Amino acid sequence: MTDYIPPDPSVAEWVYQQRAAEKERARRLQSTSPQQLKHLVRDRNEPTILRASAMSKLAFSSCDRPLVPFSCRGDPEVPDILLGLLSEPEPEMQRLALQFAHFCWSDPRVVEKVRSLLDDTDLYVYAEAAMVLARKRDKAVLPYLLTWFHGGDEPHRNMATACLRFMKTPEAHRALRESWEQGGRSEWDRVGLASALLWSGDSCGVPFLEEVARRADGVWSGVAATALYGTSAYHAEGLKLMRWVLDHGTLEAKQWMVGQIYNLARPLLEHAFTADGIHEARCWIDQHLQETATRRPG
Repeated sequence: MTDYIPPDPSVAEWVYQQRAAEKERARRLQSTSPQQLKHLVRDRNEPTILRASAMSKLAFSSCDRPLVPFSCRGDPEVPDILLGLLSEPEPEMQRLALQFAHFCWSDPRVVEKVRSLLDDTDLYVYAEAAMVLARKRDKAVLPYLLTWFHGGDEPHRNMATACLRFMKTPEAHRALRESWEQGGRSEWDRVGLASALLWSGDSCGVPFLEEVARRADGVWSGVAATALYGTSAYHAEGLKLMRWVLDHGTLEAKQWMVGQIYNLARPLLEHAFTADGIHEARCWIDQHLQETATRRPG
């Protein structure tokens, strides 16, 4: 086993810069009114990420508990603004705007626009559109997903596998289960299939995920452990295997696991990409294991 070495310092510096930029955007938007937010979202001279941040704030009202989308409170401009963003020529703006589509799903124009983006030429745009539709269990996306799933292109198959788990249809489950029973296309493909089946309620691949996680060898061990963690039935087991990867994994496995916990933790780990990152990640797991044990009956 390899002692832990953090990623190159440039990674930590990049993360620091991104977090600083995010805080600055939040500061700028802190006192903006809904009308100011709408103006900012529509202003194409502003940076794309700032416009998306303004759209995010516009979508939610911090005055309500729990948070309620503005569109749910009858603001008729919100769907129109979103449709404008989804129609812009810049793929990055379209991709970011798709993340807010579910707030306006009661508007049939938004649903149809998202469906139309399945035929977009940009991979990241139609992948995001597919995920939105899959989460909404919109049957219009199923033929696309099955075509990508059975095709020869690995990125498209991976994307389809991730989406099919949300569909909850016999066709979606059959495609995943049959491919699993046929052995998948590779061991790593089997990790994706087992994870998707588990998240859709089929635990046939759990022993395989546990085996891969216990190897603590490379990225896929962390992926397998995290897949188990993400389900209520195997939540505690997943946490233990995530800790196992941190304690016994190869350097690649440890670094990936620390990065994944950085993404999961709220608040974010302060030193995730330094030498202290693995210690913070272990503390996060131990805390959640303790909370899980406390919640158990008896």
